[in-house]
Amino acid sequence: MDKGGYNRKSYYHYTGEYNNILIYNQLKNKKQFLFDEKIFITDFTNHMIDSTHFLFIKATTKDSNKDQKLNEDDLREIFIYDLDHEKMHHFAFEGLNLYEFQIPFEENKVWMKFQVDKSNDGEIQSAKEPYITKELDLKTWKVTGFVSPEEIERLTELIN
Repeated sequence: MDKGGYNRKSYYHYTGEYNNILIYNQLKNKKQFLFDEKIFITDFTNHMIDSTHFLFIKATTKDSNKDQKLNEDDLREIFIYDLDHEKMHHFAFEGLNLYEFQIPFEENKVWMKFQVDKSNDGEIQSAKEPYITKELDLKTWKVTGFVSPEEIERLTELIN
């Protein structure tokens, strides 16, 4: 196995409505639920990056639209579970809905595309809400803007 670069094995993507994920380690005969709180999961995907196994989970823990339910209408966050080290990383940003994510080739990064809840009502009206992209470094677990403030300003000037 190449330890220095991007190493991606086959992966699986599950879509649906889930309220938890049970991890079973067959070698240790150990079972573990990933979440100790109420959660609504819309999809999850496993990936192997640089010989580390990750589970990427798109979900919500907050009733953002205040309808007394956790469901697909609430703003979603990303959870990344490191299966090898049994550690959960959670990234949520006020007023942002995780739309999708990508793992660029030969990089330990994740590009996360968010919809911005401009109306501040805790819901996304897809046709009306803009998108922004953030970059997550899987080595440092730091999140930065994918596009710099200067680039955003320049683009805004072009649009207006």
